[in-house]
Amino acid sequence: SEVVQLNFSGIFDFMVIPKQNFYTVLVHETGNYENVFPPKITQNFFKPFYYFKPTINIDGSGGHLKGYFSIYDINSRLYLSRNIWTINFPPQITDVRISLDDKTYNVDGDMQAFINTTKYHHHFHDNFLVLSYFYSSSTTSNFYLTYIDGKSGAILYEISRRSSYGPSHVILFGNYICAIYKNYINVNELLVVETYKNSDSSEPIKFLRQNYLLDMPTITAFSVTKTRFGLTQQNLLLAISGYIFAI
Repeated sequence: SEVVQLNFSGIFDFMVIPKQNFYTVLVHETGNYENVFPPKITQNFFKPFYYFKPTINIDGSGGHLKGYFSIYDINSRLYLSRNIWTINFPPQITDVRISLDDKTYNVDGDMQAFINTTKYHHHFHDNFLVLSYFYSSSTTSNFYLTYIDGKSGAILYEISRRSSYGPSHVILFGNYICAIYKNYINVNELLVVETYKNSDSSEPIKFLRQNYLLDMPTITAFSVTKTRFGLTQQNLLLAISGYIFAI
């Protein structure tokens, strides 16, 4: 462990830099400057990077998700950030979830699939994130899932499920997007979206969607197992009161 004395005031926020940079903390001062800790990492960390930050207002007035681009300023020896995209949340949303892919290990194996006689490759979620939430009105509640490019803020895929309710869970791993929520008959529904891309990078990402009904009590937690050095398959873990199921 390491204790760092911060010789400045007006700290606005702090966060862990996106997961490709483990154990690095970003301290955001009032203004547009950030400090990277531990300080010694800045010697080899001059490359620009992207990050995002959600803000949900507790007074129910909505919020926003902002993406930033940071570049190292040699003169000040600090990172100067610039807001490059913003997604605003309306007041009627609840149960906001944001998921990133954990890049600890990649699954080894055949990374290709045939879709409509065309060979596609698995699309992994580098620099992408998934956002889910419920939009509620006086008569209904709808579930929304949005797939976002973390660099540009572009929304690449969005799906909605009418008359759906929480609690919800969402995870991002491999070439999968998985979410759980309650459907209109109060049954757990598992949404699975597979992502593929053609070898021609100019083609858009292809999304394949399937829905499964899970006849079990309310799911309290949702996760995915790690793969050992990319050799073992990954399983989804679903927790209910007193039990954990792997699928």
